[in-house]
Amino acid sequence: SGGVGGSGLDEVTQRNDERKIKAATSKNVDKIGYVPRNKQAAGMSASGLSSAGMMGKNRNDPDQALDEDSAAGMQRLKARDAEIDAGIDSISRGIDNLVNISSAMKDEVNSQNQKLEKIDNSMQKTTEKQTVVNARQRYLLK
Repeated sequence: SGGVGGSGLDEVTQRNDERKIKAATSKNVDKIGYVPRNKQAAGMSASGLSSAGMMGKNRNDPDQALDEDSAAGMQRLKARDAEIDAGIDSISRGIDNLVNISSAMKDEVNSQNQKLEKIDNSMQKTTEKQTVVNARQRYLLK
């Protein structure tokens, strides 16, 4: 596939046209296991698998008792969740400390930049005066 010039494009166009014709002529009913959407929703709510079917049922309902293994597994999950939450809290405190340190560093850098600008201005004035003094000395030494 893919000859010289537009033959590759022609092949793609032809395959696309064939696909469109096939899609228009085939019906979804021909598909194995096809169920229209309106019947899908009705079947799911009747089975209790949809969110509407779960309405009114509380996940933490004590009437939905867990077996011993599941209860132990749930306890382990809760313990791990608590451990993870503690770790996240610790990370959060560390990040807060870093934010405070970086803020203090920013303030210090700004303060030092102001001092350096004053020193730079003073040095520029001194350099200008020194240039004038050097020029006068050269004139007097000649």
